Amino acid sequence: MKRKKRILTIRPHHGLCMQFFAGKGYSDDFVLNMKTTIDYLNAHPEEPLILSSTTDIICGSCPHIDNQQCQTQEKVTRYDQRCLDICNLKNNVQTTWKAYVSAIKTNIIRKQRLSDVCWDCEWHSQCTSHSNNQSSKEE
Repeated sequence: MKRKKRILTIRPHHGLCMQFFAGKGYSDDFVLNMKTTIDYLNAHPEEPLILSSTTDIICGSCPHIDNQQCQTQEKVTRYDQRCLDICNLKNNVQTTWKAYVSAIKTNIIRKQRLSDVCWDCEWHSQCTSHSNNQSSKEE
């Protein structure tokens, strides 16, 4: 009997965060989990995934999760919704990593709209400086 493969779920804003990940994070476990997830997604760009504003594989190693709920739930839900809105996508949509990264780069990074998503994130300044460098390299 062949087992049905489970489709990976990713929070929409985590797809954006992964574009700027530089090996820093909340803890060593978080950093390792983020790197492992990025490596997996990059190695399987056509594999289907679900974009959903729920606790995902990245949240599993975050010290800010309490009973499957983010301690800053309102903020991360807002980040998720802004990513979806700017990329013209809906919550719980199935896509591929390749397609989502393309949407992020086209609609958020190249248009320098990172601040429209996560202006109040503690990592924003790191991502903004990386975003400006990345945008100029892609032009």
